[in-house]
Amino acid sequence: MKKIFLILMLLLTYSINYSFVFAKRTVLEKNMKLYVSKYHTEYRWLYDGIYKKNHLDDKCYEYLNAYVPGHLGTELAGIAEKIITRGVGGSVPEITAEYKIQVLNALRLYLIAKQQGHDCYIDFFSGGQVYIVGLGNTAYETKEGDVNLYKIHLMPKEEMLETVWAGFLRNVKDENVLKMNIDVLKIFPESEHELSDLGAPRIVLYISGGVAIAQKVLDKIYELYKDNQGSGRKPDFNGLMTSFICVAQGDRNIKERYLENVLRPAYDKACQDGDCDAESGIFDAHCADAIKKNVLDAGQTVDYELPDLVYYSQEYGSKKLGYQIPDGYFHLKNPATK
Repeated sequence: MKKIFLILMLLLTYSINYSFVFAKRTVLEKNMKLYVSKYHTEYRWLYDGIYKKNHLDDKCYEYLNAYVPGHLGTELAGIAEKIITRGVGGSVPEITAEYKIQVLNALRLYLIAKQQGHDCYIDFFSGGQVYIVGLGNTAYETKEGDVNLYKIHLMPKEEMLETVWAGFLRNVKDENVLKMNIDVLKIFPESEHELSDLGAPRIVLYISGGVAIAQKVLDKIYELYKDNQGSGRKPDFNGLMTSFICVAQGDRNIKERYLENVLRPAYDKACQDGDCDAESGIFDAHCADAIKKNVLDAGQTVDYELPDLVYYSQEYGSKKLGYQIPDGYFHLKNPATK
């Protein structure tokens, strides 16, 4: 009798728990369907919010913020579905006003690219950067210390950002020099003030074909945008060609590591020895020789041209390429002064 009673109690408990779980799941699914029908129909929640109201409801940001994977895919449908699916029941971090503006900017830039038929995605792990892929050397992957990697940075004024972005994406489709030789494009959605604090660029062109190919792309960019007045801001480790165009060789993250691990100790020693003025800073041209000497005395290599680290050094380039190169071999010529 006791066994029968225990079995009945277990069955009753299971039935109650199942009913509770089923009811909870049904409510979640119902809420999801309501959310989808309200915001997902023909992507109206994106188009209306971005282009009419210049505002997205808080619930949209909650789903964006709770979404875990960085790459959101290449279709608006995929974005909406993944955000909704992953967002339900997930923890929602604090949503700041700055985050809302950043997400809104990223979505606007993404939609501009999608409307022109570009293969693109948003990476919210990197602050909402919008990537354009499927160009040039699609198999290219950034390799540490790759001397063939160049980046050309476009620096429009903030109020002209969307106009410049839309026009440049059209040029990428129309101009073979750009279409065939730019591997990846990306754009930062942050405000100009935030990018300035980070020392970051605005629009980034990745070119992996070496100095000659990068020069061809740079010449075409200058031809198209020589009359454009840009922000005039130079990102970290960049050379300024015009107020609108900057250039760099190699990867910023690697330069930052080299700066902190190799150059900073050499600079500190130069300041202690009286060879550098501590107030002048590590990028002062007058400190370059003393820093280089201290790097070599420590048994390390000078991988970049000092003081700005725009290009790899002659020594480093010769070692990587396997033959002796002349000084300035990696330099891009400024089309404005050719």
